[in-house]
Amino acid sequence: MLAALLAVIACCLFAFGVVVYRADPRRWDNKMFAGIAIIDAVTAAVRAVLVFEGHSIWDPLGVRSSGCQALIGFFTLEFAYSFPFNRPAPRWLRALNLAASLVATVLMLAPGTGAIGWISYAYFLPVFVVTVFLLVRNYRRVAGAQSTAIRAVMLALALRWVTAQIAYSVARPLSADAFAIALGFDATAAVLASMIAIS
Repeated sequence: MLAALLAVIACCLFAFGVVVYRADPRRWDNKMFAGIAIIDAVTAAVRAVLVFEGHSIWDPLGVRSSGCQALIGFFTLEFAYSFPFNRPAPRWLRALNLAASLVATVLMLAPGTGAIGWISYAYFLPVFVVTVFLLVRNYRRVAGAQSTAIRAVMLALALRWVTAQIAYSVARPLSADAFAIALGFDATAAVLASMIAIS
């Protein structure tokens, strides 16, 4: 059941990413938001395969194999810097952001590093804080009728990061059961709620 749900979520996220990109492929915001959706789709697809093979998404292999999720930090920060003004981050910031996300990805995917625990605090938490800062800063500059739609997109993005932070930074250290519940919610209900909020 969970494998099927994750596979459906992966397909929906992939389609969502394509639709966002095709809506206006010249906009930097669209490219970055499509990147977020595609990374989430890949993560959901990998999790679906693992669950289908008999693993859980919260066992060490399941957590490690979703290491490509670290790449979402790159797209998220780029989107948060740009949205809704369609402006790329400065090159130095983009290079730093890309380097950090690639290092985090390699460390998460590497077997036996034990890096997943501290990457939550050293990489994902700072990315989350900077993302919220950038979204709030940009939202304060928004005026007019589109502010409600812009707020919905920003809140949906923040929801995805809040649920992931709760799963990895709060629930994981508490207990295996708490982590299983929180990660299951993050991988399914939070993704679906975010897509519905944006649609």
